[in-house]
Amino acid sequence: MKIIKTNEIENHHIFALIVGSSGVGKTSLAKTLPHNETLILSAESGLLSIKDVSIDSVNIETFEQLSEAFKFLLAKENNYRHIYIDSLTEIGEILFSSLKPNYDKSKTFGLYEDYAEKMIKFLKALRDMTSYNIWITALDRMDKKDFTEVISIDLIQKSLSKKIPKLFDEVFYMTTVEHDGSIKRILATDNTIVDFAKDRSGLLNNYELPDLGAIYNKIFTIKD
Repeated sequence: MKIIKTNEIENHHIFALIVGSSGVGKTSLAKTLPHNETLILSAESGLLSIKDVSIDSVNIETFEQLSEAFKFLLAKENNYRHIYIDSLTEIGEILFSSLKPNYDKSKTFGLYEDYAEKMIKFLKALRDMTSYNIWITALDRMDKKDFTEVISIDLIQKSLSKKIPKLFDEVFYMTTVEHDGSIKRILATDNTIVDFAKDRSGLLNNYELPDLGAIYNKIFTIKD
């Protein structure tokens, strides 16, 4: 049995979820990671916002393509350090569509149960890939509750919105604020704006600039 001290652990691995509205700039966050060490798995078919940079990417439109990409990552025969998945909302829809033909209308409950189980299993498998830093985006959703608007993660099964954040080390909410007369994008890292945002490292400010490379360096105290 090997005993090590916690401050000697060299596993610089992040498992992060970035939630935000459509058009807020989640896809463009990939540009803030090292371009030659990043692979984008795009299920949104919308990489126009980062066409000005050269980053390896794979389009995911079917469950078969998702499985192929997953096997590629498991093989670890590559030089990628950052995997950017855009987005969990669309990945969930792809998974749901692949399961739906297996169930008739009388077994709808079983379909949603199977979907939820496989989504959790998929995310846990990604979390266990400690040789990569995994960054996953997701769309937000506004719901009315007691005459107030509640922000949650846009998934086919609403109950997953509360379960999924628990799997991540970091959960950020990407939004915009007005500052000095202009609109700025920020990443909220605590529950000030949404109750699911969190920073398990304890090293981030409540609001961070939308720069994932800088956030990674800050968490692991890498200084120039």
